[in-house]
This record gives sequence, C-alpha cells and structure tokens, in this order.
Amino acid sequence: ATLWVVRRLARKAQHPTLPAMAEFKTLVARLDEAEQFLERASAPAPAASPYAPLDALDAAVSALEELTPRVGVFEKRALEKDPDKKVYGPKMAERV
Repeated sequence: ATLWVVRRLARKAQHPTLPAMAEFKTLVARLDEAEQFLERASAPAPAASPYAPLDALDAAVSALEELTPRVGVFEKRALEKDPDKKVYGPKMAERV
C-alpha cells in the first residue's frame, strides 16, 4: 500500500507546466495528505497490521521530501523584500 501511495504522490508532482496558483493548490493538497499520513502514523497499530503506522510514516516522509524543493521556492518568493522582485501580493504571501 505504501508504494502505491508514493507512486500516486509522485504522479501528482509531475506537473511542471502548472500555473503558480494551480501548483500552490496542488502543494497544499499534497501537504494535507502528508499530514493525514502523519496522523495515521501516530495512531496505535492495529493488531492485524502492526507495521501500518511505520508505513504511514514512510509515506509521509517520502511526500515531504518530494515537496520540500517546491515549497522552498514558494517560501522564497513569499519572503522577498525587494519590491521589484516580489512575485506575490500580500494576501498570497500570507497564504504561503
């Protein structure tokens, strides 16, 4: 199941031509998925599947490692101080 999740997340990451807002929404959705994996990882392991929390943790780590570079780009743009180089308005910078 973990491999399926990682492949699914990897497919979602392969959208280099998405406009910035669409990419941002995709990143937010994928971060929400990673958060859900972390919640499952912190839940007690069911007797039938004692490694389920570790699988969920592995999926969360993989997703976060994959998202980190793009999130960094958004964060860098949001924190830009030079008015001539700013990409986002105040509302979008706040969201990021």
